[in-house]
Parts: sequence; C-alpha cells; structure tokens
Amino acid sequence: MRCVSAVSIPAVAEAQLALRSLERIGARPDADAAAALRPVCRMVDEYRAALSDLRVEVEQQFSAGDRVATVSTLRGVHAGELMGTGPTGREVAFAMITISRFEDGRIAEEWEIADTASLLAQIGALPEPAHS
Repeated sequence: MRCVSAVSIPAVAEAQLALRSLERIGARPDADAAAALRPVCRMVDEYRAALSDLRVEVEQQFSAGDRVATVSTLRGVHAGELMGTGPTGREVAFAMITISRFEDGRIAEEWEIADTASLLAQIGALPEPAHS
C-alpha cells in the first residue's frame, strides 16, 4: 500500500499518525488497519498521480497548548486525471489548514481543510458562475 505524505515523514511517525487517525474515525482496535486506511491512501495517491511536482509550502505555523496550526499552500502541475477532469497541464496552487493535537510528543489527532473548490476551478472542473 502506498500512502505517503507529499512531505517526507519518517515511517514510524506515519504509522503512529495512521493508528491515531483510525481511533479518531472510530475504527475498532481489532479492525484491519490497512482496510480502514485504504480510502485515505487512495485519495492521497490520486492527488499525487494527478499533480506532478507536488510540493507543500508552509506559510504560517503557530501553537497553543497541545495544538499546532499550519497554514500551507500545495502546488503542482495538473498532469493526470483529478476528480474526473483530465490533465490540463496547468500549474495549480491551493491552500490547506492543518490543526494537529500532540500527546506525548506525537500527533494524536489531526484535522485538515483544503480549498478544493479553488483547485477544481483552476483545472476547469467547475461550471462558470451564472451572471445576472
């Protein structure tokens, strides 16, 4: 199974995050971890296949208590099918905000929101807005 971040993360840290993510989505401890993570891994793999030269630029990062907020911009070239839209060769950039909660020096939970609408608009996947 291929499921790696666009930013290199040591395998141990990735495994820890994956297990914590399973707990957060309510997977039972005896559940097959690989099966529970497949949808997430497929999504990551689809983005990596569709966006060549994918890179993450951290714009801001700050902490409060046990949480760290990261504001980043993802950039790449739309070189493969993405959400039903064929490759356009366009350079794209979209924002993402990640909030990580740490426990014992490790990520215990993580929430992300990405500006997918902006990405889809850049590749021509959204209809033109109606004019009145």
